[in-house]
Amino acid sequence: MSYKFKNISIVSSFVCLWLASFLTANLELIFGFLLILSFGMLHGANDIILFDKLSKSKGKLPYLLMLSVYISVVLLVLFVFYWAPLFALTIFVSGSAYHFGEQHWEHESLKSTDLITYTFYFIYGLFVIALLLILNTSQVIAIVESIIKDQFPVVAIDYLFYTVSISFVILTTYLAIIDVDFRRRIWQELLYLLVFAVIFKVSSLIWGFAIYFIFWHSLPSLYDQIKFMYNGFDNYKMLAYFKKALPYWLISILGLIGIYFMFKDMTIFNGLFFSFLAAVTLPHSFLISRMFKQVKKK
Repeated sequence: MSYKFKNISIVSSFVCLWLASFLTANLELIFGFLLILSFGMLHGANDIILFDKLSKSKGKLPYLLMLSVYISVVLLVLFVFYWAPLFALTIFVSGSAYHFGEQHWEHESLKSTDLITYTFYFIYGLFVIALLLILNTSQVIAIVESIIKDQFPVVAIDYLFYTVSISFVILTTYLAIIDVDFRRRIWQELLYLLVFAVIFKVSSLIWGFAIYFIFWHSLPSLYDQIKFMYNGFDNYKMLAYFKKALPYWLISILGLIGIYFMFKDMTIFNGLFFSFLAAVTLPHSFLISRMFKQVKKK
């Protein structure tokens, strides 16, 4: 994630916090979902096209085959959420953690082994997620219980946060010792984490997640995807990306609107919404990771 994007993200985050001071709880929830459904959903709407781009090195796969594979994976994740929700939720959080960490740190060259680098991506992303969870515990518990259809112990979130925090401190200290460039950057990165903590503490769960998800993850990811798919970034390439993504994005939005009208209880809808997000996030995370690896090879 370039420093230009990080500066934009900081300004946008605090503007959103300022706006939140004028919003009621319901409006904050609505605007949070609108943000997630706009750029958040859009940044994963072109996964089929990205799959096509990545597969060209091994021979182009037929479009219907690619679409079938992608939909099958999404349905499989939803099936696991239905039959083993706690297991599926654990996989979702783990996959999202690595995905968030990779997106944030991929453009920073860490002078370490691949194992340490990938572990750091995972621990960093998991620390951000754990920070969000522990600062919004009551809302998180309600959503998790709506997904697993059972009680969920509050202490589990505490254990997760403290365990990940210790792991993050140990790994960060190690990288600061062996990597001079990392040591120079770490104070700025810790400042960003402090910004996240303020956002998650002051905001509701959905609004805080939306701010991080859009401005710190989705927009930088959109930039990287457009550069990869069109060999550069400008207004025309951005418009081409949006045109290709539009049909998939509209289908996702219509699906979620249908779910909302079927289950108007907000707690149930939140659970189903995050289950849907998980179903599309896991294959998306795999594709983005493949994209970064292919960029490095070039």
